[in-house]
Amino acid sequence: MNGVHPQYKDVMYGKLIKVQDTNIEDVMKALEQVIAYDNVYGLQHNLPLYLLYPSVLHGLGIIDNKDEIKLTFQKKDSTIIEYAVTPLEQPNYLPQMLARRTFSFNQTNLNLNYDVQYLPSDRALYLPYRMCAEDKSYPIAAFEQNVLKTLHSNKVEKLIIDLRNNPGGASWVLDPMIDKLEEVPALTGKVFVLINQGTASSALLNAYTMKQKLLATLVGSPTQSSPNKPGEVKIFKLPESGLNISYSTKEFHLVEEETDSLYPDIRVDLTITDYEEDVDRVVQTVLSLNP
Repeated sequence: MNGVHPQYKDVMYGKLIKVQDTNIEDVMKALEQVIAYDNVYGLQHNLPLYLLYPSVLHGLGIIDNKDEIKLTFQKKDSTIIEYAVTPLEQPNYLPQMLARRTFSFNQTNLNLNYDVQYLPSDRALYLPYRMCAEDKSYPIAAFEQNVLKTLHSNKVEKLIIDLRNNPGGASWVLDPMIDKLEEVPALTGKVFVLINQGTASSALLNAYTMKQKLLATLVGSPTQSSPNKPGEVKIFKLPESGLNISYSTKEFHLVEEETDSLYPDIRVDLTITDYEEDVDRVVQTVLSLNP
């Protein structure tokens, strides 16, 4: 129940059907006008994020009062519940979303950009890579050494690198480790890279690079953008409004054919039941494969 206020636990895993007096289908159509997206997967990923901003809903005429919003939910037993909710302060939005989008399986050291977890019963090494940026509290060189040490000191039949919901950053941060892993022939056919609608920018580039260099198998759902597009995003803040503006600094053309997404080799689409049962079916799919 991470990220869910006890006051609203009754509608957990229910379906949002109205915002104020507008059906959710019409809310989604309105939000499509203000969301920048390359494909339907990017739209699906960003729709829940934009629902968190009262200013956006107010600007689209969906709500009148930004300080209190009426939400209508349909529970699994078809019961309808209405709540008048007060929006959270903006800095609290992202942690709430991150908590909702992770499983207990990978909630260790969520404050780190990357981590190392050895799963002895599955003989698997799991590497969550949450952002393409060096973590000041955990230098990337130390992470690389930890990965290689764990690889060489344990029997590893599967190397799982999780790039789901990684928004990008700088692709070069992971390149040295990818090169090191390329020098380990025992990993051939044993590398699995997890992707989804939240895999973007430099994370998408890292996934493609590992598919080429490590012959990695991509598992999960399609990415929110094409492998042929601008990337290496940087951010600056507008001095008056305080709004963050992102911009690309490099153009990428990874594949010759025209494609709207980087598609997985093994597709696994999560359902609300997976969240309810706290089962990460993408990871479980990889672990169930014959070594």
